[in-house]
Amino acid sequence: MRAAIFFRPRHPFCQTSGLADGWQMESFTVLTTLGIDDWRAYLRAMRVRAADGMATRPAWLRWLPLAVYVTLVALAVWLAQLYPRLVSFESILATLVIIVALIATFALRNRNAFTPDENGAHLGRTEFRFEPDHFEVRRAHSVGRVEWTLLRDVTRTPNHVFLWIDRYTAYTVRIADLAPLSADEFVARLRSMTQPTAASAAPLTNSEPAPAPAPAPAASPTPWPVMPSLKQELLALLRLESHRPADPDHLWGRDFTIALLAAFGACLWIALDRLNYSDEATFYWYGLPSFGVVLLAVLVLAWMLSRLSTPRLPLRRALLLVCACAPIVVVATWLLPERGPVVSWLIIAIAVGWVTHLLNKALRAFTGRYQLRAILSSVIACVVILFLGSRYFLGPEVWYEPDEQSQPTPQEDAARDALLFEQGTRIDAEIARMPAGDAGHPSTWFVGFAGDGSQRVFAGEIATAADVAAAKFATRGRELRLVNDRRDLEKYPLASAPALKHTLLSLGRHMNRDNDVLFLALSSHGSEDGWLTVTQEDVEYWSQLGAGELRAMLDESGIRWRVIVISACYAGSFIDSLRDDHTIVITAAAADRTSFGCSDENEITEFGAAFYRDALPKAANLRAAFEAARTLVAEREKADNREASDPQAWFGPLLEAKLEGRE
Repeated sequence: MRAAIFFRPRHPFCQTSGLADGWQMESFTVLTTLGIDDWRAYLRAMRVRAADGMATRPAWLRWLPLAVYVTLVALAVWLAQLYPRLVSFESILATLVIIVALIATFALRNRNAFTPDENGAHLGRTEFRFEPDHFEVRRAHSVGRVEWTLLRDVTRTPNHVFLWIDRYTAYTVRIADLAPLSADEFVARLRSMTQPTAASAAPLTNSEPAPAPAPAPAASPTPWPVMPSLKQELLALLRLESHRPADPDHLWGRDFTIALLAAFGACLWIALDRLNYSDEATFYWYGLPSFGVVLLAVLVLAWMLSRLSTPRLPLRRALLLVCACAPIVVVATWLLPERGPVVSWLIIAIAVGWVTHLLNKALRAFTGRYQLRAILSSVIACVVILFLGSRYFLGPEVWYEPDEQSQPTPQEDAARDALLFEQGTRIDAEIARMPAGDAGHPSTWFVGFAGDGSQRVFAGEIATAADVAAAKFATRGRELRLVNDRRDLEKYPLASAPALKHTLLSLGRHMNRDNDVLFLALSSHGSEDGWLTVTQEDVEYWSQLGAGELRAMLDESGIRWRVIVISACYAGSFIDSLRDDHTIVITAAAADRTSFGCSDENEITEFGAAFYRDALPKAANLRAAFEAARTLVAEREKADNREASDPQAWFGPLLEAKLEGRE
């Protein structure tokens, strides 16, 4: 019987061997010595065969990885709705790093666990004796006989020939040990064994001399690879983009193709970015050099993809793949701004899945094996580069939109300057009208600070706080509000860091600093880096307010006893700077959490409603009011499936005792 010998040219890893006819059935012997590297080469060849066999699987099995990925994305979207912090950039990056570390750990463990023994069934000195009807495999402690009918396949790599006697079981022969035979000559002799000619099959008699064996065919020189045309290369890239197999010989990485893809990515970015601007926007030619940052990122990613692939990928091919992925990244980057967290992570998941699948297809076509390390490292590096670019404004900016605001007239400038310079006089006049405190009994003084004038909610919260403090702590007549409110610039002195400092210094000179208590209520937007927003429309010169600056103002004023309530996102970051035994600090959120209700539709924030309106009027003291407000806020946030703002507080023991009359 004859056995079919197949040659698989799909991967450069498994190259086609040229066969020559005319070899007689002549026995020959090959001695080879196999080491651990040969064992790993066999495992790689086995994975290639397994991957090729996936094409014949049922359709539902081929689509199973996509279904699993979609399920994971849906789970991430669901978690983003319930717990937004779980899908932050930091958590996703940490998850990817942990996954890569686990994969590397298990791969190293398996590599060591499945290493065969020296001089066992695979490693060590092996003698192959090839006969007309069978071949024998002799090792140190075993002898095996294999009929040619069992031979199912023969594949070649640059260093090995594999004789497959089952789907995933093969004998390995090192090409270096075939000398003086070449790999082509060796395969040709195998063909003479498995496909005997009629003449060689005829019995030989004593009267006829045995025919001399046919001379070995001369090894043909390896042809120089033919560079594909631009059309062939672009069509191969389109096949990869659409998740179809492509001929790796058509993905050479021509200079013109790489330049064309880079130009297409840049033009696509310029065109999509134009949609983010109004009709009055103009092209900013001096912004073109900013594409140099993108070019550097592309070169870094291509270098990583090339260095981390095994065998190493030529840099021009890696650069071609990165440029092919660029349009996907450009479109995803353009879609991300001003999206909600759920939609943003959905876009990221689709883009990462698409790019990962494209790279996987291409690298398997180039190298014949999975390149998990190279792909994961490149994707993580790409995400980090995009994050750094958005954080530090490194992206290319080539569109300029003129400022629509008209230049103020000299009269408007003069009126604005007068408004700013008169704030100190207004504050001094307000404090001068306040009655002095009772020398024998501590008085409470109220200062309210509404920092962001673009939304009315902060002015409304300070108004509520002033009313509640007047009823609870008898501050009526001893209150001063600094308010930024776009609806009215005249009713109260404007809120700014210099105005607050002037207020505290003046109030410190007017009140009994060693006995009286200051109730300071601040309400505004807060940032993750620990600043309160201070802004007012139509009035320039504002600055932000930080915890250290606020502490310095209070210390300079000499006011000893302080109750400070800060209603803002991330307000918990103020506690460490303000806390001492004479101070109570209450914040609407933890240092790493946002608070809610800061919208123009509301009269007061959610924490302000819970603390000032619902809890403080009925509470026995500030601690009880805080605990009640904290419970109310948690219940409302849980009912709305939002991440808890987690209000925080510090209660200075000396001030608590003073307010309860225990000092």
